[in-house]
Amino acid sequence: MGVVGIGVGSVFGLIAKSKNDGTAGHCNGGVCDAPTIATLSDARTDATVSTIAFAAGGVALAAGVVLYLTAPHGDPATGLVVAPGGGGTSIAGITLHGAWR
Repeated sequence: MGVVGIGVGSVFGLIAKSKNDGTAGHCNGGVCDAPTIATLSDARTDATVSTIAFAAGGVALAAGVVLYLTAPHGDPATGLVVAPGGGGTSIAGITLHGAWR
């Protein structure tokens, strides 16, 4: 999820930059025509989405790394397996197998 957030942030950031760059020359001393104002507003919205996606992606990526590095390794001490089964005179059923230490 973290990589996806960073990817989404990158895409929206590039879109925002492109829209902002496309308005060059359409404003005179801070006064812009109506289509340019709409484009700049869209660019700001895209930039906000980019920032949020980058932040969320960074947090998710960091959390994933911490969970991976702090997870127990080796054979699990506990577990439960549920599998289709049946035996003897039964036609269908499930088999439960567990181990707890």
